[in-house]
Amino acid sequence: MASYNPTTFKATVEKALGDVRTILDNTRRPKFAADVQHKYDDKFLLAETLTSVGIASILNALAPLGLHDKHLDRMRSWASSRSVTLRLKAEETCTFLREVTREEESKTTHVTTWNDSFTRKSKSVTKITEWFWNYHIRYELFAFKGNEPEKSVLFQSHSATVELMTTTEHTPYPKDKVRPSLDVNITWLLQLLDDDHKINFNIDRNNSACHTPRRNPEIISALSELSRIRSWGNSVHSYFVSHYFKVQKDQGLNLTAVNADSLFVPILPLFEDPEEYEEAQSEAPEVDDSVVSLPPASEPEHADDEKKDKEKEKEKKKGGKSPRSSKAKLSLKGLSKKKKGAKSPRSGAKSPRKSDASSYSQLSLTPGLALPSGVLPSVFLTPFLEEQKRTFKEKFDELQKQFDDQTKKGMLVRINEAKVAVLGLHIAQLCTRYDQAMDFIEDMLRQQLISAIGKVVKPVDFTKYLLFHNRLLFKEAFRPDGFSFAVRRPDHGPEGYVSIEAQLADGSLKEPIHTSRAVSYNSPPMTFSLTASVEVQLKGPRFLHGWVSHQFSGDSGQKLHLVARARQFSSFILILGRIPSANAFDPSHAIVVTNKDLIDIPLDLETIPSPKEFADSIESLSPEQQRFAKAYRSMQLSSTLFGIAVVQIKPQMEKLLKLDDDSLTKEIKLTQELQKLFTTYHIPSDLISFDGDVAAPKTEKVERVKHHVSRMWEMIKKEEKKQLTDAVSASAYRTLTDTTRSSSIVSSSISSSFSSYGGGGGGGGGGGGPPGRGAIGGRGRTSHRNSGAAPQMSRDRNAPVQQQQQQQQQQQQQQLPTSSLSSPSPSPSPQAGEVSKTQPIPQSMTVTDIGDTDVTALPQELEAKFAKFDTDGALRPTIVNVGKVWSKSSRKGLLSEATVTSLNKEDLKKERTGAFDLLDALTKSGLLSLDSAEIHVFIAATHSFDRTIMDTVIQGNINPIEKLERSSLIVTTSIHRTTPDKLIDGNQLKRVTEMNTKLLAYE
Repeated sequence: MASYNPTTFKATVEKALGDVRTILDNTRRPKFAADVQHKYDDKFLLAETLTSVGIASILNALAPLGLHDKHLDRMRSWASSRSVTLRLKAEETCTFLREVTREEESKTTHVTTWNDSFTRKSKSVTKITEWFWNYHIRYELFAFKGNEPEKSVLFQSHSATVELMTTTEHTPYPKDKVRPSLDVNITWLLQLLDDDHKINFNIDRNNSACHTPRRNPEIISALSELSRIRSWGNSVHSYFVSHYFKVQKDQGLNLTAVNADSLFVPILPLFEDPEEYEEAQSEAPEVDDSVVSLPPASEPEHADDEKKDKEKEKEKKKGGKSPRSSKAKLSLKGLSKKKKGAKSPRSGAKSPRKSDASSYSQLSLTPGLALPSGVLPSVFLTPFLEEQKRTFKEKFDELQKQFDDQTKKGMLVRINEAKVAVLGLHIAQLCTRYDQAMDFIEDMLRQQLISAIGKVVKPVDFTKYLLFHNRLLFKEAFRPDGFSFAVRRPDHGPEGYVSIEAQLADGSLKEPIHTSRAVSYNSPPMTFSLTASVEVQLKGPRFLHGWVSHQFSGDSGQKLHLVARARQFSSFILILGRIPSANAFDPSHAIVVTNKDLIDIPLDLETIPSPKEFADSIESLSPEQQRFAKAYRSMQLSSTLFGIAVVQIKPQMEKLLKLDDDSLTKEIKLTQELQKLFTTYHIPSDLISFDGDVAAPKTEKVERVKHHVSRMWEMIKKEEKKQLTDAVSASAYRTLTDTTRSSSIVSSSISSSFSSYGGGGGGGGGGGGPPGRGAIGGRGRTSHRNSGAAPQMSRDRNAPVQQQQQQQQQQQQQQLPTSSLSSPSPSPSPQAGEVSKTQPIPQSMTVTDIGDTDVTALPQELEAKFAKFDTDGALRPTIVNVGKVWSKSSRKGLLSEATVTSLNKEDLKKERTGAFDLLDALTKSGLLSLDSAEIHVFIAATHSFDRTIMDTVIQGNINPIEKLERSSLIVTTSIHRTTPDKLIDGNQLKRVTEMNTKLLAYE
């Protein structure tokens, strides 16, 4: 493809306009097409005109090489059933003639003088041996049918022999060499000519593959064919200039003159101002310019009579007159014949200058279309073709002055070879100009669209527009809304927020994505495994979210993040995973979000082939291969269900400790210490739960639990003090500076004291773990902890070590809570700016209730809908994957600054273990269900466009808004379990129905 530069191309056309003004009458004002107001159909006609002119120009350039009408007729007959190839063939031989030895005196004279009176002059003589070679070359330019070169039409040929001399005995060229033939298929050109050599090139606007004046099968085919012709023309020029002309070194020719710079290229995208055109039409006399004929190409004299006879026979068959077509045909074939009384053609063109080369082709444009006022009238193009031929003659006259006597002088390079080289280059230039002209038409569309919008639309802009569009498209009850939910109990302030947010490429703040949402309040519990032997039930509302993403040329303009925020003195557990079956949750990640933590989790979108792409790919596979592909795709579709579970900690603690609802709402300190006992020390809940009368007042139950917690902390401090004292001088316990390590040691040691406290081992105390499980949290994890007090160490170690350990003991005791657990003061009100800018959506808000719908059937349902309604095959199921590195913003203290850390694979594993430990404690290893939970099932699809937004609109003539609208309707109908007409706003229903008749008829 030729490179297109708008500035350079316009400068080239503007320069050519100078020549055009000398060709046309002064009443005409042709202008660069982009500078004239016109209609969309005018661009189609311009593309057709330029293509026809390009074909005629190429045929004009072949005429001086030997092509004439008789040859054209014969090749046309070949092209009706076989291919036709134009070939340049060259053969070379180089044979030894003789060896000549001669002596050559030096031009320098050496003078020798003796005694100032005797002198001697001498010159050096060089013995030179020269080898002479007979170099013979023959080339032929001909066209042949199919694969039969012997059946050919010869354009021209030449055979020449010259004598070459070298100073070495090595041959300057191979003894025998047949150069690779330079071939180009010209079948396409010939098939566009009819019996009268009229060029019939039309763009089928009704073809579904016709998108724009530049993007349609006819123009794409023309560009492809002319690209090959351009390569052939360049190769022909290169052969003669780079090889043929350089065989003889001392030829005395200025080979820089072998160029095509002065040849006129008639492929010019020109329009005429409509007002000036109409004015010229009203002033000029009427003539019949529907068909304009050019004089026939020169032919051998014996062909004239034969042609005249054929024309007479045609006239007789037609009844003496050719019937006027009911459809207007615009053609270019020379000047029209004037009617009686007409002084000059209405076109205002000057009479063409005579030349020795003639145009022999007519250019027929789209039938049935009236000439648009903005398009340059067809008769303008006839003088353009004549000007091309005139410049041929002018160039050949220039070359004639240099190459006139070359044959007589025994030189290899003649005028004929110079013509072939020049015309080969000119043909390449014609094809290049045509390529650029087609790109110009497309660029003209682009610049007009940008001018209308005011900017180049990018994926970010399109994302923002879709939010606006969906507000107009859907009824209020079904409009996609931001994925941002408050973690809260009814009639309570939120513990935090969970949202899926998009970070746009323009650097703006993250905003929640908008999803279609439905909910089920009566779905059966979902279960998931904490360990191989512990399963937990999740109860609560189940939300279903559907989201349609988009990407242009692989760029969506946004990156998704799952963001979880906890408010001060609040906490919840976030669990991420897949939904493998109707009542199962498969967790992959979990984390406890507490005390103003902000967890930022990147989400990666992985698209799988659309149903149409999948079906096309497996069509030619074996049955076994198809079954394998279908089975694997079934797994991929199941993976498109992304699960987000949110578990509230306080309500579950109240259930675990046998407290009344809302008992821990204001018990901030107690709640935090309970959480620490469960996660850090793995204390069994039976040791601190309420064990009195069930009917006791709420405050009494809370105080009883506080009492148990206080005693537990006293025991922990006592046991920790003992452990620290025993490990004072042991180097093996230097790692006690790590609080986590210290806590683990204390937790392990405490297990030996639980029996005296009354808790009992695993399975005892009314609600421990299953038989055989360890006492710590009822989960057999004691194997990796110390199971008793540290061994007694010698106390007579050096004093500094003992002093250091004592300081550490004092610091850790200060960190432990006191035995008094009085009720704290009411929690402060949230600070301004603490609430998410997107207000949480109350769960009581009216949304579609999908009942006990099996969400795991949704991927297959969407698969069937995509296959039926996505005729473009561009809507692809999308798998949501959790990123490998998370970001966590946390505060060590109430007034501390937030610090941001990255959580890698090992960190995420620890967070998951900690969250599962807490869940194990809160459920008594699965004996209690998680009642205060929410499950969000998220399913996504991506509409993929192969091009950028602007190229999609300009090159594909596609409105991406309408495509995304259809995709959104497909997904939304499945989410809300209803038909499209019930979702669409009344003001939009008629328009959408006309665009998506098949989808709107679906029930």
